[in-house]
Amino acid sequence: MVKKYLKSQCKVLFCMMFLVLCLVTTAFAEGGMGEQQYSYAGSNYELKGTLVQEMFYGPYNFGDTPEEDQKLYPYFLYLDNPIDVVSYEEDETCPNVYGITKLQIINGNGYDLSKYKNKKVNVYGNFIAGFSGHHFTDVLIDMNEIKEIKEHSKMVLSYGNRDVTVNNLLSEDVFIFLFGSKYVKRTRVHIGEGYYEEGTVVFENTKDEIFILWKNTEDAKNPAQIKITDPNSGWVLNDRITIGMPVKELVKINGRDFMFWGFGWDYGGQVESWNDGKIDSNVIIGLYAEKFNMPGTLGEVLLNSGDPRFKDVKFTVRSIMINFY
Repeated sequence: MVKKYLKSQCKVLFCMMFLVLCLVTTAFAEGGMGEQQYSYAGSNYELKGTLVQEMFYGPYNFGDTPEEDQKLYPYFLYLDNPIDVVSYEEDETCPNVYGITKLQIINGNGYDLSKYKNKKVNVYGNFIAGFSGHHFTDVLIDMNEIKEIKEHSKMVLSYGNRDVTVNNLLSEDVFIFLFGSKYVKRTRVHIGEGYYEEGTVVFENTKDEIFILWKNTEDAKNPAQIKITDPNSGWVLNDRITIGMPVKELVKINGRDFMFWGFGWDYGGQVESWNDGKIDSNVIIGLYAEKFNMPGTLGEVLLNSGDPRFKDVKFTVRSIMINFY
């Protein structure tokens, strides 16, 4: 009787395992193989990858008569990670496509794509299904914008004879190891406009205090933002950038002039763009000029550090911020 019962239970267990296997297989086949799923109906998606130009035969016979056919040189985005593109409505013109690693670019805005050839880029646009002989992938991206992804340079924050390598692996434990737990504590960090987030402060309430926000707030790992604001701070970025240094020196370090916001508001004096200079785009410097109210330089207006009007203005660095958002 017991053997018969056990035998029946084994059959039930086997059937259940077989059913689960079938469901998983079906889900994998129909649910896609990409790391992220997108829709034809969506708009202005952001995709990362490498831009590559390839040759294909076009009219008249698209490769059947290569000696006579026109040669086409479309651009393609080779994705960092595979994706799925699906239609959430039954539409034969927009089939579900899974595990996509390559997308042909439709460059309707006329970007000079040669500048981005073989480079890492962010591409923004919408998906369409291939439908003509000029389409060489099942799914294409109708591109609205393209931006080069630049490798971030090595950044080091120095205090005295101790160096903190600033990268995505930085954690609160590094500061504790270098400076001791006595000087490192959790706190609420002001992020502007009356808002606060949980973070870390080192050397609290001293001229050398430094604030860190974390992407992993629970374990205080992976920095989101590092901020130094005291006018007498002893921290130095990359052995050169310090609070209080003249903007003329900052221009020399960058290798060219840069753009910053007008004064008198929340982001007043903050660098907006280094104009592809030597300073890493993650570094955001705040500028200061005493009693500065020159017409046309207040509020949400972008200014150039090389503007002739600023020749005799003594701009200095008032804050150093490193963003990882």
